[in-house]
Amino acid sequence: MELAAGLALAACQAPTPGEEAAATLDDLELVPAPESPLVVLARWTTSDPGDSVVEFRDPSGQAWRIADPSLVQEHEVVVVGMRPATDYEIVASSTLADGRVLGAEAEPWTTPALPYDWIGPRLKVWDETLAQPGWTLFNLVCGLASPPVALVVDEEARVAWYFSPSSATAPPDLQVTMTSRGGVLLGPAVPTNTPILEVDLAGRTTWEGPINDLDQFRHHVFQELDNGNYITTVSEEREDGWLADVLTEIAPDHSVAWSWAFSDHVELDPEDVTVNGKKQRDFTHVNGVSVDLDAGTITASAKYLDRVYQVDRQTGQVLWVLGSGGDFAADPDATRPWFAGAHSPTLLPGDRLLLLDNQTDLGTARAVEYDLDFSTMTAHIAWQHPPEGEQSPWVSLGWGNADRLDNGNTLIVPGEVVANEQSVVVEVTPSGAVAWEMDLGTGTDDCPLPLVFRAVRIAALAERLP
Repeated sequence: MELAAGLALAACQAPTPGEEAAATLDDLELVPAPESPLVVLARWTTSDPGDSVVEFRDPSGQAWRIADPSLVQEHEVVVVGMRPATDYEIVASSTLADGRVLGAEAEPWTTPALPYDWIGPRLKVWDETLAQPGWTLFNLVCGLASPPVALVVDEEARVAWYFSPSSATAPPDLQVTMTSRGGVLLGPAVPTNTPILEVDLAGRTTWEGPINDLDQFRHHVFQELDNGNYITTVSEEREDGWLADVLTEIAPDHSVAWSWAFSDHVELDPEDVTVNGKKQRDFTHVNGVSVDLDAGTITASAKYLDRVYQVDRQTGQVLWVLGSGGDFAADPDATRPWFAGAHSPTLLPGDRLLLLDNQTDLGTARAVEYDLDFSTMTAHIAWQHPPEGEQSPWVSLGWGNADRLDNGNTLIVPGEVVANEQSVVVEVTPSGAVAWEMDLGTGTDDCPLPLVFRAVRIAALAERLP
């Protein structure tokens, strides 16, 4: 039975001989987080400073723990990691500096169901010996326009957290990432005339970014930098009516700290840019960036140009161009040395670059890692998945990303799929073995095609207990 918001409980420790008064844990409240329905705020007080620990257990007996070691008397734990429509027992406790443990009795809690029946991730593969530990954060959309939803799933692909900033429809390219503050950044694809947001795990807004409107249309990219600023792409209309991207770094107060316009630095005739024989008004269509503040560079993929550009942030000079007709010679041993419609370039150590090659000319996607040899100006393919000569199983029209994980594996979102296909998120080892995989289900009559734009692996939000 779900506890009513504001239910107060108390647990006391009886005094022992010689003590003037026993330490106590009082006024426990379990409060549902209104903006993040799977989350509960556990609040209590202790007479002496102690840490804050909450454990929650499902009907199977599996338990999780969230702990904050800070010694305080006013406690609040954001209880995150509970699954939808599930009964739990929740226990709060505090350990004092002298080792005494104060605890409350277990209390029942029932989580609500998910807001949309088309949210149905399913685990296909999980090899604990191969997979990078952690949970997975991603966005999910119904078709090409639906209310934006950010989701976290655990190792078993069970939904453990979600947040939807609006019931209004929004573009599908919602990038969701964890920030240095432990919150979730949602942007740039929010409903028109609403701000980009950072929220904590309780769904409380901790920062409002700029308003996304048609005059300052940000797309595909909005991510935090190591210096505390944010990088985004802004599509601006030129005097001739074409749209070209401006890479823009903004400060937390929304002021522009740095910008770089394609039209000012790259000589291109938009009339020459076609995709499947059709001209594209937004002819650059930047869909991913990688920023190296120490090296002073930014690397961006321009989908419709089938090229990746690296730029010197101080001078604005284009340092190199990767792709057909760029600065590097093709790998002579590769059957398919270049990419088409690529997304999400990531710089790796040793002059390597990883990206998701949508292969829009073929209709199937791959992850590919280039070894850039600057002595010969040759781009060798160091790794790809699926491997050379193997047919890709992923039908892809766009979107997607490939992220190198800490254990050397690669997390892949093949991108936007077509009807009768299923969106997937896959983790593969360097040898190509599948370590973890989920699909997003078959959808419903109202939403036959749930889609993922990008995904990232994050640390588990709760500790799974043995």
